[in-house]
Amino acid sequence: MKKGYLLLFFFLLSLINYNNFEPVQAFEKTYNMTFGDAVGIYHTVPIGSDYVIKWSFSGDNILIGVHAGIMDKSDYDDWEFGSITYEVSDGTEIDDSGKFHIPYEAIWYFVIYVTDIDALIDTTNVHVVVNFELDNNLPMILGLSIGIPLSLIIIIVIIIIFAVILPKRKRMKQMDSSNILPKSLPMINSQIIYCWKCGSENSSENSFCGKCGEKLVTSKR
Repeated sequence: MKKGYLLLFFFLLSLINYNNFEPVQAFEKTYNMTFGDAVGIYHTVPIGSDYVIKWSFSGDNILIGVHAGIMDKSDYDDWEFGSITYEVSDGTEIDDSGKFHIPYEAIWYFVIYVTDIDALIDTTNVHVVVNFELDNNLPMILGLSIGIPLSLIIIIVIIIIFAVILPKRKRMKQMDSSNILPKSLPMINSQIIYCWKCGSENSSENSFCGKCGEKLVTSKR
């Protein structure tokens, strides 16, 4: 039985989507940018509200500010210069940093772009660092971070049910059934005695055997 529970554990464990356990996807690069240039940096798989984007950029030209924003893939595919879904730096800074909490599950992009008019005649080298990682500041529930995939929590609960609760209930049921007495017991007919000579049945009220006539012997205790 224990072997069966062990096989069940490994089977359920194999069903977990291991993409959920990817703790960090880091990116770091320097771009030479001019007016109208844009760069999108994205996570390769969908991530949800248990993730944050930690970002920073630093330009080397004090005359050229850099815009930064965050959007999901559908917005990025349709995006043109102008409004951005979540603007995190408004283009007035040459270096900036921050942390963005993912609001829902999607493939997310961190975008930097240059619209400063001075970039028409000049360029800037922008060093960008982006980390997509689990949010360690989420509240704790029963000692487990919400960042742990829900599928893993469900599997742990199923294993506890099969390995602990169900066998215990089965043992209790067996113990209860062993204490049940039979509904009826065979009755011993104390009104019949047997002849010591021929073995015939006789009423206890008879003094002599009805078959052979021998005197019946009864014992009193």
